Amino acid sequence: LHAAGLWLDYSRQHIDAEGLDALRRCAQTAGLTQAVRAMFAGEPVNVTEQRPALHVALRQPRRAAIGGAAIESAVLAERSRMLGLAEDLRNGRLVSATGRAYTDVVNIGIGGSDLGPAMALRALRPYAVGGPRVHCVGNIDGVALHDLLAELDPQSTLFVVTSKSFKTEETLSNAERARQWIETHLDA
Repeated sequence: LHAAGLWLDYSRQHIDAEGLDALRRCAQTAGLTQAVRAMFAGEPVNVTEQRPALHVALRQPRRAAIGGAAIESAVLAERSRMLGLAEDLRNGRLVSATGRAYTDVVNIGIGGSDLGPAMALRALRPYAVGGPRVHCVGNIDGVALHDLLAELDPQSTLFVVTSKSFKTEETLSNAERARQWIETHLDA
């Protein structure tokens, strides 16, 4: 299949024309097209929380007004701030409490708060030039964080704690361990 500049080769999948037609009918019966339009319009499609799912607004171009003009304005302003932060981090203008440029950034999250950043890192790795090394910790298994910390310098490591609610036990536990590591090693 070719669409929107993408090519999908599903020739090695166990699906035929009849199966594809069944999937199309299922999507139509479920109202998928209308649900996608509602999501991009900023309507409350998250039925459990009765609110919009505005992650699509984060990718919008100028004048798309996904979620409304106020959401668009806020998203574009925040993306600009994030770009400035990233540039300062890569160029060594953003420094640690000890005045050292960051050599490593560790994303701490779980589920989508780990998988999304990890996927983006993997996909964009060929384009990375300079700047700090980036790592992801997305598991409550203490060995993963322990082994990573053994390779890092607390004077030049930045931790980013990623969570939707900041109530996720695994994320909070790893964040606390990272905080203790920094405190222990910088007090020494």
